[in-house]
Amino acid sequence: MKKLRILSVICLLVMAMMAVTCTADAAGTTAWVYTSNGKPLNCRSSMLTHCNNRIDSLPNGYQVTVLSTSGDWSYIQFTHTTTGRTMKGYVQSRYLSTSSSKAAVGVTTDGMQLISPTTVTARPSSPTGWVNMRNIPSKSGSTVIGTYKQGQTLTMTAKGSTWAAVYDPSTGKSGYMMLAYLSY
Repeated sequence: MKKLRILSVICLLVMAMMAVTCTADAAGTTAWVYTSNGKPLNCRSSMLTHCNNRIDSLPNGYQVTVLSTSGDWSYIQFTHTTTGRTMKGYVQSRYLSTSSSKAAVGVTTDGMQLISPTTVTARPSSPTGWVNMRNIPSKSGSTVIGTYKQGQTLTMTAKGSTWAAVYDPSTGKSGYMMLAYLSY
């Protein structure tokens, strides 16, 4: 336990030192995740790879904003792939491209197309009905984790041919809804 505390303190000190040395030469530059093997890129809370500091896993083709660079690392702003919240973190610069055509289109593990977070509105089949948010993109075998009345808004972060990945900023819930019952 003592070793873990010491390692944590060392990680914090290194993070503080690295934050001071960042430069703003790339401030506000749009870039896309590009990994030659097509695998997602880990975004971290610091420029260390041996700490348990992964914030998110950004799919190939995901758009980010480079705020600054320091050595081999870029400090970026991005939209979290699950929650839809704006986040900041570090990625290795070699996995970023300033050309969107070089980066492949991002796809979620459910086979949905990642999109820029978009505000959507619940649109039940009847004005007094509701739209179900489910834990998986399927009617069978899924659990309803929330219900939404006509006009309630959510954030859509990915979509397929029938289902959309959505996030409710007011409750923090993430799940899936059928596209037919969303207006965007």
